[in-house]
Order: sequence, then structure tokens, then C-alpha cells
Amino acid sequence: MKVGEDFNPVEFDLFGFHLIEPNALIGDTFIALVSFFFAYKTYKIAKTYSPNELSKDFFNNWKIFFVIFGISFIGGGLGHSFFNIWGVEGKYFGWITAIISVFFIEQAMLSILSSKYNALFKTLSLIKLILAEIGLLSIFVISDMDADPQKGLLVPSISTAIGFIACLGILGVRYQKTITQSFKWFWISVLIMIPSAIFQGMKISLHPLFDRNDMSHILLVLTLIFYWKGIKGYQKNIFN
Repeated sequence: MKVGEDFNPVEFDLFGFHLIEPNALIGDTFIALVSFFFAYKTYKIAKTYSPNELSKDFFNNWKIFFVIFGISFIGGGLGHSFFNIWGVEGKYFGWITAIISVFFIEQAMLSILSSKYNALFKTLSLIKLILAEIGLLSIFVISDMDADPQKGLLVPSISTAIGFIACLGILGVRYQKTITQSFKWFWISVLIMIPSAIFQGMKISLHPLFDRNDMSHILLVLTLIFYWKGIKGYQKNIFN
């Protein structure tokens, strides 16, 4: 076990390529498959069980989130393992798409907000997306990413924290009280990510093949399950 520093990356060869971090590739691929599975399940709900435009927007935005989130983690896993070949630029795709995926969570949760400011909040979400992507691209251009690749996580982390606290946390609590109890799974999913932040921030790794990223992966799968429980609960509520 290590705290405050990472293990040396595990190296392996595959199809003639000298790669690293097989655990990251496996973990990210598994997360992507889980996300694609929930995208399909949510697509079926949106197609079959949406009685009005508000609920349809809710389910469709969650579907798009799951798809983009899965694609992001495929890119992330490849970026980790092909680091010796692609360098830090191989991680850019995962960071860029991570910001986009959060936008669709925000749009999903805002789509059923009963407020005269609904359109304003959706616009602010879009502006946040644009500013976050501009900020991230600016870091790529201005900073020496090879010297400190962790700078690339700054903007996605801030964007995710703002979006999750506002839309999964605050709106999750509100919807739990006004719509259905199943929305508790959304704000609980935010709390689940606190241990992940601790493992990442303190660089706590249990083993070279189970590092801080792998712990985060387990928690991420759990949050995806919670998202689905919230989505499914809302769908049941509509037809009660």
C-alpha cells in the first residue's frame, strides 16, 4: 500500500505494443460496458414509456449521458494503457468527453424542473459546458502537460463537482420530496463519490494492480447503478 505517491505502472505487451496499466484498461472497459447497458435500458424506456415531452427529455438526456460516458471511458482506458505511445495527448479525449457527459446529466435533471427559470438554468448549463471546454483546451495549449498531466483533470473535476452538487444533489433532494422517493439515489450517488475524491486526492493505492483509479472505478460502477435506480423509479412513478 502507498499513500501520497503512485506505484510504478505495470507494463505489459499486447499485439506488439508495449503498454502500461492493464488494470486501468480493464476497469475503464468494464465501466463503458455497464454504461452502454444502461444506455440501452434507458433508450427502451424513452421509446416505450414516455407519456409526455418532459419525461421523454429526461430519459433521452440520460441515455445520451450513458453513451458519451461509456465512450469517454473507452478513450480513457486506451489513454492510460497507450501512454508510452501517445503520451499525455492520449488522455485529452477522455477529459473532453467527460465534461460533455456531465452536461447531459444537468440537462436531464433540469428537464423536469417546475420553475419559471427552467430555460435560464438550461442555458447556464450550456454556457458552463462551453466555458469548461474552452478552459480545458486553454490548459492544453498554455500548460506543459508533459511535466504535469494532472492539470488536465482540474477543469473536468470542477465542472463535475458543480454539476453534480447542483443537479444530482440539490435537485435530487427536491425531486425526492416533490416527485418520488427514487430520486434519493441521485443525491446518494454524489455522496458515494466522496471516498473516491479522498483516494485520488491523497493518492491512496492498495496494490500496483489495484490503485486509486481502480477504487474510483468500483465507486463509479456503483453510481451508475444508482443513476439507473433513480431513472427506473421515476419511470414507475409516472405510471402509478
